[in-house]
Amino acid sequence: MNELTSIRPPREIVLAYEPPFRLARTEVRPAELKLEGPGGVRALEPRVMKVLVAMHRGLGAVVSRDSLGEQAWGGRIVSEDALTRCVVQLRKALAPDADIVLETIPTVGYRLEAREPSAAFATAAPAPARRRWRLGAYQFLAVMLALAAAAWLWTQRPQPWAVSEFRPLTSEPTFKTHPALSPDGRQLAYAYQPRSYAPRDIHLRAVAGGEPAPVTSGPDDDFAPA
Repeated sequence: MNELTSIRPPREIVLAYEPPFRLARTEVRPAELKLEGPGGVRALEPRVMKVLVAMHRGLGAVVSRDSLGEQAWGGRIVSEDALTRCVVQLRKALAPDADIVLETIPTVGYRLEAREPSAAFATAAPAPARRRWRLGAYQFLAVMLALAAAAWLWTQRPQPWAVSEFRPLTSEPTFKTHPALSPDGRQLAYAYQPRSYAPRDIHLRAVAGGEPAPVTSGPDDDFAPA
């Protein structure tokens, strides 16, 4: 009984706390209810955005209708028509990005996949005149900063170096995101997620090795340690 009650059900998504993420050539900003991609900037209804975030949490796996109901409707009973309407609006909003596929799995749920941008769309669309001017100014500033940095590095005459080895820091078969290294380089903090739909906790482990230690626990979604 203790094992069953310790499994935490998915909590309803709070869009204000969801960080932006990218799907192929489309940037998703949940807190703003907006998508920005090949079709320009598009707004989504809050419920539709929650469905998109829930599918994105699936990391390419099938997300069941029950899981979508838990995360987007807070566990309330959802009619088939309501979920279908959200999926239809979501497909319409994502349609301009041909590298995003929203697949229906009959009697099970849905799967969201974002492929690598195809070569035919590798070149970005032309920006408006104001944006091109701003981009040119940023590029000029970046060149000047790069020249200044190169001049400073030349005066410092650093010794040549090369990477001698690398190794993984974590190996648990779970989802781990938002890594943050301590200032002395000895410890690593990250968001630990036991399942694709579960709230995240902050874990801490030594870079030199050893078992990770949980820093937070409970039903809240904890991520982005610093």
